[in-house]
Amino acid sequence: MKKPCLIAATVLILQAAVFLPCIISCSSHSESSSFISALDEIDNYISLDDTEEAVSLLNKISKKTFNSFSTLGVYKRFMTLGEKTLAEKSLIKGLKKQPNNLELTAVYTNFLIRENRIDEALEKSRSLSGTKYSSLYAESVLRACRNRQNDLESVFKKCKKYKAPKKSKPYEGNFFKSENFIQVYVDASNGTNQTEWLRNAACIYMESSRYNEAALLAPEKNSTSKDSLFWGYVFYDAGRYAESLKSLVQNSEENFKEINVDEIQALKADDYYILGEEQKSQEEREKFQTNTENILSQYELEVKNPTKTPDLNEKLAELIPIIYINSARYARLQNNTAEEYKILLRLVTAFPNNAPGLSAFGRFALETMLRPEEDSLNLLLRRAGLKTLSMEESDSVPKVNVKNAVERIDSALKNKKNPALVVLRLKLLNSIDTDSTAQEKIAAVWTLLEENEIGKNLYPDEIAQYAVEEFLSLDDDYDAKSLFEKYIQSSYGTEDKIFIASDNANKLSLWQCECAAWFCLVDGKNSDCQKLYEYIIEKYSGRSPSINSFGENESVVNAYINMASILNTYGNSSKALEYLNNASSRLTEINKKAEVLYRMAKINVEQGDKSRAVRSLKYCLSLKPSMYKAQLLLKKIK
Repeated sequence: MKKPCLIAATVLILQAAVFLPCIISCSSHSESSSFISALDEIDNYISLDDTEEAVSLLNKISKKTFNSFSTLGVYKRFMTLGEKTLAEKSLIKGLKKQPNNLELTAVYTNFLIRENRIDEALEKSRSLSGTKYSSLYAESVLRACRNRQNDLESVFKKCKKYKAPKKSKPYEGNFFKSENFIQVYVDASNGTNQTEWLRNAACIYMESSRYNEAALLAPEKNSTSKDSLFWGYVFYDAGRYAESLKSLVQNSEENFKEINVDEIQALKADDYYILGEEQKSQEEREKFQTNTENILSQYELEVKNPTKTPDLNEKLAELIPIIYINSARYARLQNNTAEEYKILLRLVTAFPNNAPGLSAFGRFALETMLRPEEDSLNLLLRRAGLKTLSMEESDSVPKVNVKNAVERIDSALKNKKNPALVVLRLKLLNSIDTDSTAQEKIAAVWTLLEENEIGKNLYPDEIAQYAVEEFLSLDDDYDAKSLFEKYIQSSYGTEDKIFIASDNANKLSLWQCECAAWFCLVDGKNSDCQKLYEYIIEKYSGRSPSINSFGENESVVNAYINMASILNTYGNSSKALEYLNNASSRLTEINKKAEVLYRMAKINVEQGDKSRAVRSLKYCLSLKPSMYKAQLLLKKIK
């Protein structure tokens, strides 16, 4: 699933002042019982409304304060009597004695904020950031920002006395997304218990792709469904999928009232898939499809109406195709071809311009066309009105016309030229082209390149990939290699520096890595070839809910198989066998899986492990009974 775009929330100025309780603790550890007695006497005068006497006594004992609590006791009583000037003086005296005292600093900051002396409050509060009184710093910063809209940068610069600039600067709307505000938002959250502030801070990290740092800000427990979804996305982008799932399931679905539950289910499906729980992943997708059924049905009617512009909210328009493609992939894994077709047909009907959906539908059409014809025995059975189980299964699978897939693509290309769809269209047409010669097809590829050149030896990536692979399939290895090397050099190299693919695999896309590895293998550069295949395995062998996962898996399988061949040539048969095992476990296509099992059996024989060889060969022949070389090898070792 395509990851979402997170937008920092608008900064809101804290409205409520933070009140710090000033409590006098009368304990056995008090340094002056007479001081406490004096305070009791003052409280008595205050209760009798004798302000003059109370102030007089406070002035006397203010000189005898011995710690922050005694200072705060005097301050509190001055404030009760309305003597703000004297109250402030008592705090200033206390801070001279204890300049680093957090309680006094916090109370003085709060006093300055209440008096609307924001510039002074800001300077006094800087030491409170990251402490239990940090919300006072956050409030001071945000209030100062409101007052200094034309000089926002000054908020984070220490100064004894702020002086507004003579020339005003235009207000920059993205100022509140600067990294300086990360701690401010965290401080605001600590003081208010409002998790929106933490989300603001995380968004700043996310915008610069610092996902793990954003994840560290997550609260221990989410109190709202918005929090669950937000932190689910954060953990997902950080690659911490178990924590993402934990965040999403913290609140039951009944509590998801503020947001669409569909988004929760889509993200949960991705998390479950990556964690290897295929069945649970599909269950979430099915819930999503059930919840959106009415919406999608209405949308399908609108799509069919030429006089009406289809209306679907942006998020669902993005999520529905991905969910349907992944559901089709699941049906494919379950060998439920009829269900796969049903899902893909609905997808391309409802979203006729969706390139990934059309690609999946086109691939399905190609596979339909390439199904083997029935043998003479099956034909005789049909004439007799009989069917085997395999024949019934085959009949349940729809026959998709390739031309129908091409027509759908043509319709989408009228709306927008998409290189991926251009390539898919050509692949489909090539599959039914029985007249063109190899030379004519090569010429057509060069024409395609000329029509789509966007710079010297530069083309849309999909076009370049198609051209290289088409040249190779037509045995035009020279043009394939020449085109690829020029394209890669123009894409990543410079005039005075040759780009070496094996040293820069992380800069290449998957298909570029594969081709570079292949050409290295052809040139006998086995070491460079190994580097590239190892990168492919490391980078792409993990589970990912990518809508291109079919292609990624095939590339990883090929990397495993080719690495096994290289290692076996070098005599490292144990490692080669390990790679082939990995390839076999990822394969669902019967012919290729049978070939891998045969190769594994050959290595087993070389290692003298006949029992494993027999097991692999029997499994191979159960998949493909007609594999003659597997039959021969089995007879030889028995």
